[in-house]
Amino acid sequence: MVYRLCGRDTRPGALYRLAKPAPRSIALGWTVYVLRCKTGELYTGCTTDLDRRVREHNSGEGSKFTRSRLPVTVVYKEELGGRSEALRRERRIKAMKRSEKLQLVGHAALATSA
Repeated sequence: MVYRLCGRDTRPGALYRLAKPAPRSIALGWTVYVLRCKTGELYTGCTTDLDRRVREHNSGEGSKFTRSRLPVTVVYKEELGGRSEALRRERRIKAMKRSEKLQLVGHAALATSA
């Protein structure tokens, strides 16, 4: 059982009430993505709504990096269950050498065309 503090009173003996845990089915899926910029450079990020995020990038509101390299296109995406898992995967992709990223993107393109 999970109890949550009622109000701002944090002293011992303050009122607590039973709190229902959030249902797991509400959890949003996360997507790690790689964008190719107009200049050929690659940008990696993660989001819960890929379409919205790509629109933000292409409107110049996404990130400073992509703002001066418009338009961008999605060349790789990977669906993951939770935020921490997505952030770890994003970090691993960002740590890759460019040649490794191009290989990752190339494998994704081959998988979608087959």
